[in-house]
Amino acid sequence: MRLFLLFVISCFLAGCSGTGGIIGGLVPAPKFLKGEVNSEGEYISENREFSVILPHPPERSKDDRYEWTYTKVHEINEDNIVVGAVFGPAAFDLNLYHAVIIKESASQPLEPYVQKVFDGKSKGRNSNLRPIAEQQFDHLSKRAFYSVYESESSFLILSLVAGEEYFYVVEIDISKNSARNVPTKSQLIDRSWEVFNQIFSSFKVLSE
Repeated sequence: MRLFLLFVISCFLAGCSGTGGIIGGLVPAPKFLKGEVNSEGEYISENREFSVILPHPPERSKDDRYEWTYTKVHEINEDNIVVGAVFGPAAFDLNLYHAVIIKESASQPLEPYVQKVFDGKSKGRNSNLRPIAEQQFDHLSKRAFYSVYESESSFLILSLVAGEEYFYVVEIDISKNSARNVPTKSQLIDRSWEVFNQIFSSFKVLSE
């Protein structure tokens, strides 16, 4: 059930209305968040389930502040079991940055379950994505999975970290037409893109 819900959320968030963004292509829309953004540029989710650094922390630079002003945000909370947010698009950065926690254990055995999650999310797009990289590694003493997909117009990063009673997903839809934050293919393959690594490493589960 939660696996199906995760697929639905992924498709829903990509085209959601959300809060913030741009009105008429010119004016930044106000953001009415259920979570909060602190002075360090971290987003803290509703009910303090998790925190994660913003793609454009407003206090980091003038450019980041400008991008954040125009960033659309969508928050979701399904029974306080699936809690997440999507940031983007912004002013010049057209990417979508997803951070979602699912407060249920991932099914065992873990590898085929994660593959099913990744297959469902990548095949749910209409852009003929093909896999170009895949890694497994340890992150904070937990199993972590990382995959990258490419189409003619985009890249998709999917990462999942499995805890004992939860798992979380950091996902980035990268538009090759974005004027900012477009990595090289080699950066994605060897997991060296600084933007992803900052967001991924900053994710904290606050409800443990």
